[in-house]
Amino acid sequence: MWRPAAVIVSTWLATIVVSAPSAGEAFQSRSADVDCAFFDENGRCITVVDSEPDEVEHDIPVGDPGSTAPADRRCFSGEESVPCTSVLGRWNGSCYVQRVDPQPPKDDAVWDGHWEDDDGVVMQCTPHLCLPQRGVKLPDEDCLGRELYWAPSEAAAPDPVDLARRAVSRMDFAAVDIGIVPQDDPDHVGVVGMPVWMWVENPAPATVGPLAESVSAGGVTVTVEARMERVVWDMGDGNTVSCTGPGTPYRESFGGEASPDCGYRYETQGNPYTVTATSYWTIRWESDGEAGSLPVQELTASTQITIGEVQVLRQ
Repeated sequence: MWRPAAVIVSTWLATIVVSAPSAGEAFQSRSADVDCAFFDENGRCITVVDSEPDEVEHDIPVGDPGSTAPADRRCFSGEESVPCTSVLGRWNGSCYVQRVDPQPPKDDAVWDGHWEDDDGVVMQCTPHLCLPQRGVKLPDEDCLGRELYWAPSEAAAPDPVDLARRAVSRMDFAAVDIGIVPQDDPDHVGVVGMPVWMWVENPAPATVGPLAESVSAGGVTVTVEARMERVVWDMGDGNTVSCTGPGTPYRESFGGEASPDCGYRYETQGNPYTVTATSYWTIRWESDGEAGSLPVQELTASTQITIGEVQVLRQ
């Protein structure tokens, strides 16, 4: 592992002197006008310096997986997007369902004999093509495909979002194991201006995904897939670095090179800096005719590193 302890320059002896840390300034990329630490071969920023991680695009809402926090939800009829609820009722994957009001006469054939026991209720299934246009309801005679049917109760099929939350509650999420150079070790001291590498040590499904779970109830099946989207590293000096993916582990052969996808450079010394890694996940669910995303509880882990300052002394 890389252990910067002394630097020899010509007849000068450089030693590391560690003293009390002071407030640092944001690390700015020298190759762009944006706060970007690293770019890929196509010039796209893959590691950004971000002082407000919660405002990063595609952020996952933070919340208890078992809560009723709002969830992103989309409904489809084939490839076409449709409202999940409307004046026609709730979308069930193939039509809008709601109770018929008033109920048909008891001698109507739709009751299929159940009226004798005064059992169940008559519901209607309406295609999305019957949705009102500009507030004008389509006449029933022009709304093809509308059907009435008897149901044992008015209770609708289970809400896919509720089933998705149940699936998420069965998933084992865990904070990442932090990999970092310099390490949290008295023998490993970093240097101001030198590259710091960060990565997820021993990545596993619980820390980076993918995790998958399916839940079925009442004829409805929901499949959920979860993947870690990024790790936001609070560097302890007032700055954060957002890294897509788990990062690249450091090797001795890399020497003093910078990380290709998740790194940082301190501009002031610190003894020590507390580095906190917060992982953010993308959780998507799918059901028949519906799809969406769910919030996930934030997961954090911390470590400490020491950053020293090089002072040049005459030999």
